[in-house]
Amino acid sequence: MPPPLANEINTKDNKDNKEIKNKEGNKTVQSLLAPKKDQQIANQGNPPPKRDKRTFSDVSEENLEDLKDLVTTIVSKLLSTLKESITEEFNTKLRERTGKLKDEIDALNIDNNNFKERLRNKDRQIEELQEKVADCNLRSIDALKSANYNEQYSRKHNIRMVNFPEKRNENLRDVFVKIVKKDLNVEIEPSDVIAIHRIPGKEGNIKPVIAKVRNTELKNQDNEK
Repeated sequence: MPPPLANEINTKDNKDNKEIKNKEGNKTVQSLLAPKKDQQIANQGNPPPKRDKRTFSDVSEENLEDLKDLVTTIVSKLLSTLKESITEEFNTKLRERTGKLKDEIDALNIDNNNFKERLRNKDRQIEELQEKVADCNLRSIDALKSANYNEQYSRKHNIRMVNFPEKRNENLRDVFVKIVKKDLNVEIEPSDVIAIHRIPGKEGNIKPVIAKVRNTELKNQDNEK
């Protein structure tokens, strides 16, 4: 004769099975719980296995870590994309600026070369001018020497007289010829006097007279007298 406990369990199992069939094959709460009841009956003699107890705090921390990892990944990708974009834009701007600077440097080099060429031309012109100035200096020195010589030579025909009577509207040539003939007893004609005129003298004194005669013989005769 079976024990009373077994009969009670079998009766309950049959009741559960009938309830499941009455639902036209659809799983009900009773059908889902039936295996658990069988497992509980089978495990009545054995203690249930220990399960790890996880609190809400543990689950929240895991979710937070997952969220952190997700945010970190997204931020890393965004930063990487932003970095690439900034780098590309920077490189583009740098290439543009470098190109402009290169063009400006090329233009400056061209201007510099032009200035150098113009400077070389100016240097050549300065050298030519210096040569001309040196030649002009030599010519001026020669001209001064020649002028001094001509002046000395011209003075050989000049007669300088002081205290020569001075009158208004005087004819120096005629007066000079008369004085020379009368006082110096030298034969001279007006045609022998090339030029005659007074030169500035001391203030208050009679202005000296310079007479240029045709040849030095007349001058020598006058000097001898």
